[in-house]
Amino acid sequence: MRDESDRFGLSIVIELKKNVDAPGILTYLFKNTDLQIAYNFNMVAIADMQPKQLGLKPMLEAYLEHRRDVITRRTQFDLKKALARQHIVEGLIKMLSILDQVIETIRGSQDKADAKRNLVEKFDFSTEQAEAIVSLQLYRLTNTDITALEKEAAELAAKIAEYQLILGDTKERDRVIETELKQIAKTYASDRLSQIEAEIETLEVDTAVTVTDEQVMVLVSRSGYVKRSSLRSYQAVAPDDNGLKANDFAVFSGELGTLQHLYIVTSAGHMIYRPVHEISDERWKDSGEHLSQTVGLGADEYIVAVFTFDDLAASGNFVLGSSDGYIKQTALADLQPQRNYKSKPMVAMKLKNADAIVTNAYFVDAVSDQKCRCCHQPGLWLTVCTRRSLNCRGADNRGQTGGPQARRLCGRLYSR
Repeated sequence: MRDESDRFGLSIVIELKKNVDAPGILTYLFKNTDLQIAYNFNMVAIADMQPKQLGLKPMLEAYLEHRRDVITRRTQFDLKKALARQHIVEGLIKMLSILDQVIETIRGSQDKADAKRNLVEKFDFSTEQAEAIVSLQLYRLTNTDITALEKEAAELAAKIAEYQLILGDTKERDRVIETELKQIAKTYASDRLSQIEAEIETLEVDTAVTVTDEQVMVLVSRSGYVKRSSLRSYQAVAPDDNGLKANDFAVFSGELGTLQHLYIVTSAGHMIYRPVHEISDERWKDSGEHLSQTVGLGADEYIVAVFTFDDLAASGNFVLGSSDGYIKQTALADLQPQRNYKSKPMVAMKLKNADAIVTNAYFVDAVSDQKCRCCHQPGLWLTVCTRRSLNCRGADNRGQTGGPQARRLCGRLYSR
């Protein structure tokens, strides 16, 4: 990884080895870093004088109502101000037409208040117009340009007509809102940095991108100890020096790839899933990690069988038998790992009796592919033996499987 940031911005370069899955690594970076972020938020706004949680459309509608209210209030203020100024301008224009009489009246008054009163009484000016006239200094009275006042009066008349149109026509008011929004977009224009999509793409990171495919030794013991070790660690000691206790033994011990998968069947009918690369990496002479540290094995629960798979999409069924004579067949597709597989085992066989245990576990191909080795008849052929030397042989040629929670049988042996 190389930092090429400069004054133009941030730039990080990741150099990959030859034949590396570049799109897969990019997907991993998008999912696990801030390169791509999805925000979920609640839009709460003041609508109808109270806080409300609004969707996108109600939020836009509430904003438009707010802008309409703002435009109305602003226009009313501007109209009132323009009307007041128009009234003053009309008084000034009238004053210029009788300027000498106005000056004589002001000079003959005792004070400002008397001058205002005399202007109102003699020339029919309003109080506001009289106040504006007496507030002008003498040089302003004599030098006021009638042309400038007439021009201002015309501009005020046009503005007043426009304000009255906005207040009287809702379409004209909405056009004002549209014009102002366009001006804002032009003044403060910036490219969108986020992207709005109808559907969010689910980023699935391929395990092969983050895990190096290498061969390791894997061991699962009857008591529930699990570990993986490098081939070098395994070859450095005697094969029997596996770190297990004297009363424990290996249910599975073999060489696997880190991209393979383990299914572990327990005596309580549980199925524990573990990717090989997630198994604790230990020295071969160490005991390893106990499954009770993560999924919690029962006090009398132990490992019955271990199965390895290259691909979880493989076809086939688990066949499990219990001590009370039940036999069940469950498809691998029904025992796919869930999100909480690290802390909770799946139920492969729901035992009917409290003291019953799973005694046997097998993985077979789909029933349609099975044939008896003796008679070559199709179906899943089962042979069941009891402690009293009784046995039963038959075929489950229906090809049906039970779900993980079901108690459905392939068969049951009764001894009398």
